[in-house]
Amino acid sequence: MNKKTLWKFGLVALAVVAVLILSMDMAEARPGGGHSSSHSRSGSGGGSGSGSGGLGTLIFELLRLLWCAGPVGKIVIIAIVAAIIYFVFIRKGSSSDDSDESGPVARNFSLENMSIKNAVKDFDDAFSTVVFKDFVGLLFMRYMTLRGTGSNFNEIRPFFSSHALTNEDINDTAKYSEVAINSIIINGAFQENGFTFVNVSIRADYTRTPLGGTPTRQQSSISMKLKRSINAHTVEPKDSTRICCPHCGANENFTDAGTCSHCGQAIVPGESSWVVTSINGKNKVVSLKSTFLNYTNSDDATMEITTPTSANMQTTMAAMALKAGMNDYALFCMDFNDNVVRPAIMAIYNAWSENNLKTCRHLLSDRQYESMKIWTDYLAQHGVRNKMEKININRIRIVDAQMDKFYDSIVCEIEISCADFMLDKDGQKLAGHTNAKPFRELFTFVRGAEADKSKKFSIGTCPSCGAPADAMGESAICEYCGTKISTGKFSWVLAGIEQVC
Repeated sequence: MNKKTLWKFGLVALAVVAVLILSMDMAEARPGGGHSSSHSRSGSGGGSGSGSGGLGTLIFELLRLLWCAGPVGKIVIIAIVAAIIYFVFIRKGSSSDDSDESGPVARNFSLENMSIKNAVKDFDDAFSTVVFKDFVGLLFMRYMTLRGTGSNFNEIRPFFSSHALTNEDINDTAKYSEVAINSIIINGAFQENGFTFVNVSIRADYTRTPLGGTPTRQQSSISMKLKRSINAHTVEPKDSTRICCPHCGANENFTDAGTCSHCGQAIVPGESSWVVTSINGKNKVVSLKSTFLNYTNSDDATMEITTPTSANMQTTMAAMALKAGMNDYALFCMDFNDNVVRPAIMAIYNAWSENNLKTCRHLLSDRQYESMKIWTDYLAQHGVRNKMEKININRIRIVDAQMDKFYDSIVCEIEISCADFMLDKDGQKLAGHTNAKPFRELFTFVRGAEADKSKKFSIGTCPSCGAPADAMGESAICEYCGTKISTGKFSWVLAGIEQVC
């Protein structure tokens, strides 16, 4: 129950008390009448048992004194009751604040999958949600880091329409850094005038440093719309860490007119690849304390709802089971939960707790690693460590599964209990809780569609050569065999962590 709900219940209770007082005659208001019963109620209801009787008795006494004060007091009470009824019941449906602070809403993967199928996959059988989200994330990161640098945005110009890159973006003199994407959600897709449109929402944090000013940490909720020709088709992803020419694959290097400087071909926005047509967002400035140390009810909302299972989940998981040589769908789910999800999450959480992602680099996709490393670097910069202890995975629910030309992906709702607190450089607790509390998150695991399904997932070895996974650099290239393993080509990697609401 949030604070606003508690206030409303309190106001309703106050109204009830006022109505009761209005219904009393003068004899009931005497000492030893209603006050005595009120005192006994407050004592039996967990109050201190002292003569004060608690907040309820104080309110009751104030109303009784007003009533006894004569006609003016009675008018005041009636006005209070009328105001309560108006604000709690009449304005409840029309208040703009209610829409801003609405309760948590569960992710609806069925609607997401259906809109993508009808508007995109039916026309492009190679479309991959995983590839698309990586591309969107990369575009957003480049868009943010190019702002305020004096750049002419040529590096990304073919992928942003003239309406998307505003004068405010181009002329911004501030510097944007430490951009961390927390979630990318597809809100819907549709077709219009020969183009496919996809709406996405992005939650991100970043540091903004005005020219000659003081840096501030900002949290953003971004709405982004992308479009692409209905006739365009997804190509096999070769490198999700860079933006490249769709014709020749050369790195970001384009002219003002959107022509590739390497092959000379013009890149028409939206014809061969996705182009951002609009970006809108809400930003709020937060302090270090608000960013890292505000634990008040931070995870309570995640326990209020349960993510619905997508309509195609069981069918898709059964198909994945057959690819893995298992006829039993339930056995495949159990094997995935016990031998992939649990060990991967424990390894990743322990690495996060030590502020050292090197030990789990091979378990993370490039985008997920970059997002997490921005946070761990930022924590280290401020001499703070997010310690997580008593970690226990209480429940794993598979809520969505997808198979496309390039990837298999599985989304799990994980209920975890742990102690979660912040320590300063001297090991002193700054915030958080040392007792285990539950919360839920959504974890998305991906694996290459052509990966060897006979190989067992292992958190301690390279999935390509089987050597110990103790020699992985930030690029996730195994120093024993030289293979990049964070793409999911060989085994499962974690591609995303989101809250359930």
